[in-house]
Amino acid sequence: MEQKFTTMAQEAVGDAIQSASAAGNAQVETLHVMDALLRQENGVIRGLIEAAGGNAQNISAAVHHALVALPSASGSSTSQPQASRQLTAAIAQAEKEMQQMGDEYVSTEHLLIAIAAAKPNQSAQIMEQYGVTADALRKAVPTIRGGAKVTSPDA
Repeated sequence: MEQKFTTMAQEAVGDAIQSASAAGNAQVETLHVMDALLRQENGVIRGLIEAAGGNAQNISAAVHHALVALPSASGSSTSQPQASRQLTAAIAQAEKEMQQMGDEYVSTEHLLIAIAAAKPNQSAQIMEQYGVTADALRKAVPTIRGGAKVTSPDA
């Protein structure tokens, strides 16, 4: 099945790969994607976290702290980072979230909910620590979207 991502979701995954590579991390983790989502200028993720009862700034700081602690390597022997098992599971979960919401493209909201739902991963633990769960995020989506569906890559 071909994955259809919104432009913002594609950018988040691309940024995650880039930051993992730049940091010398062997794998692209959910933390990298979470960090990329939180850094998006015109994204809805910070608002979604707040609507779900969390503090995006605290979560962002905790994610950044966890990223710095990841093992890294440098030099000519380092290869392009691969997606971790947790990230692969989260992307599969994002597709399920998309289908359950009746959307046509995987959006940043789907990615965030999937990361929170695809346990165990450090990002889900951080969100939970700050009171944000997959269920709370799912309930907050209509507030952010106003009932709109994701029917194009530029939603």
